[in-house]
Amino acid sequence: MSRLAAVFVMFAVSFGVLPGCTLLYEQNDSAGPEDPPPPHPPGTGSFQLTKTRSIAGELPVVGMDSDRQGGLWIAYRLQTGDYYSLADVRVVHLDPNGAKLAEFRYNDEYTTVSGLAFSGDALWLNYGSTGTGNNHIRKLDPATGARIGSFATEIGIVDLTVQNDALLLSNLWNEVISIDQANGGELWRAPITDFDDSTQRGIAAMADGKLWVASSASEPDHVARCEPPRGGPRHDHPARSAVEWHRGPPARLGWHRAAPGGE
Repeated sequence: MSRLAAVFVMFAVSFGVLPGCTLLYEQNDSAGPEDPPPPHPPGTGSFQLTKTRSIAGELPVVGMDSDRQGGLWIAYRLQTGDYYSLADVRVVHLDPNGAKLAEFRYNDEYTTVSGLAFSGDALWLNYGSTGTGNNHIRKLDPATGARIGSFATEIGIVDLTVQNDALLLSNLWNEVISIDQANGGELWRAPITDFDDSTQRGIAAMADGKLWVASSASEPDHVARCEPPRGGPRHDHPARSAVEWHRGPPARLGWHRAAPGGE
């Protein structure tokens, strides 16, 4: 079995389900007789995600990203009343041991929160709904939690990640959209064709430019490894380069970077 030097953070956004689990990503080159790999297209790899650590969330988890120092940024959202009631939204910073370093609270919006990304100089919190809502991404100061910018977004954005100077948005309807962090302008978009319709969920970007995109209901539930499109600002060809898989329905996907000098 060959191991990739990285850790995934994946978690379910569901009512009554314990949120928050860290997963080690390993390439499974020799599946045993009790753990056969599911069918997958020729030329693609078979991988398995193995839980190595878990932490309990204080409230329902709606977003998570690495702080690039071994710790985590986590977004929580607690429904306080009916659909249009202002929700209790919190963004929390944890150190590598799980100790709380900071907490920022927001109770000015009823729109569902779905996805959090950290770019080093800013936190990006996605307010995305598939129905009535104020769909937008907030740019937050990681030192104070102050709102320092925002972009309006289209309906159906369920997660986001940072890649270089862009934000990559995961659309429920099986599409990845890249926007400029500076002005919110669209850079490109590409469909993801490996998943069942309307099941796309989490997204994570790697340092080598590849993306990981999760599905919540495909059979078997799996993660797609993708190459960003090339050739122009708008690209209509699938971004897929290989399909990977894991057991269990993911809702969000994050790339957890180890602390400098760590494995």
